[in-house]
Amino acid sequence: MKVTTVKLGEDAKCIAVEKLDGTPVLVPLFSQLPRRQTRELNESMKKDAEGTLDAFFRGYLGDDVDEMSIAKWNELVKAWSSTSEEDAGATLGE
Repeated sequence: MKVTTVKLGEDAKCIAVEKLDGTPVLVPLFSQLPRRQTRELNESMKKDAEGTLDAFFRGYLGDDVDEMSIAKWNELVKAWSSTSEEDAGATLGE
């Protein structure tokens, strides 16, 4: 699984994740999500951060989230979180 940041214009708006079968998937950054979803993610993160991220990424990557190594999972979460924070200028939950 390969994770890269995709630049759309001058702003990063998503990350590209290569699924286990090689299919590329674009995962939107936090700032690109509808407000309703960002509020739900923020509230859910306070209760169960890992479960929240698992459910979020499962929506884009399906069962690949269960098959990837811990190292790849950590790479995915770090890439999405840090790129989202850079794009929004704030950490998740702020």
